[in-house]
Amino acid sequence: MNSRKTRAVARALTITLAIVLAWGWNQAPAAAAPTITVTGGGTAFVGQSMNVTGTVAPAGVYPAATEVRVGSTWSRSQLGTTNASGKVTLPLTYGKTTPGTYRFRLRVMVGGVATYSREFTLTRRSTRVLVLSAPSSAVSGTTANVKAKVENLGAGRRITSQFLVRGKWSNSRTVTTNGAGQATIPLTYGASTPGSYTWRLVSTNPYGVTSVTRSYKLTRTGSVEPVIPDAKYSVTRGPNVTNRVVLTFDDCPKSLTAFRQTVLAAEAADIGLALFPTGACMSSGRFDAAFARAHGMHVFNHSVSHPDLRGLSSAGIRRQLGSPGIVTTYGRPPYGAYNATVQAAYRSVGMRIWTWNVDTNDWRGKSQSAVVSYVVSHARAGNSVLMHMQWNGFSPSAIRAMKSGLNARGVQVCRNYIGTVPARPTGMWC
Repeated sequence: MNSRKTRAVARALTITLAIVLAWGWNQAPAAAAPTITVTGGGTAFVGQSMNVTGTVAPAGVYPAATEVRVGSTWSRSQLGTTNASGKVTLPLTYGKTTPGTYRFRLRVMVGGVATYSREFTLTRRSTRVLVLSAPSSAVSGTTANVKAKVENLGAGRRITSQFLVRGKWSNSRTVTTNGAGQATIPLTYGASTPGSYTWRLVSTNPYGVTSVTRSYKLTRTGSVEPVIPDAKYSVTRGPNVTNRVVLTFDDCPKSLTAFRQTVLAAEAADIGLALFPTGACMSSGRFDAAFARAHGMHVFNHSVSHPDLRGLSSAGIRRQLGSPGIVTTYGRPPYGAYNATVQAAYRSVGMRIWTWNVDTNDWRGKSQSAVVSYVVSHARAGNSVLMHMQWNGFSPSAIRAMKSGLNARGVQVCRNYIGTVPARPTGMWC
């Protein structure tokens, strides 16, 4: 290469190097990637307000947002803007009223490019009200208590019982939890009235989140009336101390099917029958005492073989008051016949005599309509009406007609006992 050409190449290289050096010298150093530091997360109760605070470097005013992990993706939650110092505070609202652990991060847009903080978690603790134990039934007039607890909050939380009344929830009693977060709540609504009651518990935590239990049922069974003192006891009224008419049936039904149909019909119509089967009937399989009691009917003694007890010895009478007859607290002597010896025998086995004051004479073969008509026209408040299970007054349609006819006259019949009637009741609830 000649010297002229060599000098030209060298001159071009020198110019190029100068240009490159001049360009590089005037360029600013590459900016560092933005960073975000956050303070937030941890543990809180449901409803409790919680925030995350983030600081962006370099400082500046940028769009910001919280993101929450939902399933396999990140979802934007709350929006905000950093201040001139690059700082922003946003509420952590996702899952605020639901217990659980939630994953969050903070996103800041710097120069149109998303920058993310580290991931952090917030665990929401439950403050549910829980039923620890509750009765499903109770005798009217007795105490029925519920044991309950509010999770994680300890003493001083209020729990309220509510009852469903005519389709709406109504507050009943409010109690305060002890140091363990527990409380005992008495179920007082309807305490003196038999029936089925729907209730639940409600509690609101300090942050305004209300917890409600599922609904429960409490069945109030008929309270057994106290034993009537001997001086006030009426043999014809028996244990009924109300103004309601008691429909009573002696002897034995035509069949077990007929018996069950009539008992179920009485229960459905809210009628409480007093049934007096003989021991022979019990042995025949046409009467089921447990079934009758389970469906709210009272079952009493009517001897074993239906003799006139006045012709028996004291020992013979006592045998008639035992098994396979109904062993209980009230009994009806066959034919309503008794004397001092019979009375003494009943007392010796802890049984009281109960007869009647309205006799339908249905055993004479009266039609169903005749029996119903007699009951409706002759029964008065507080009466005991005598009929027989094998005759025409003992049927679903007959007992319903008796009730409706008496009601039309302003006379009420004994109501069905809600629950299972005791085998040896001290009295009778009507």
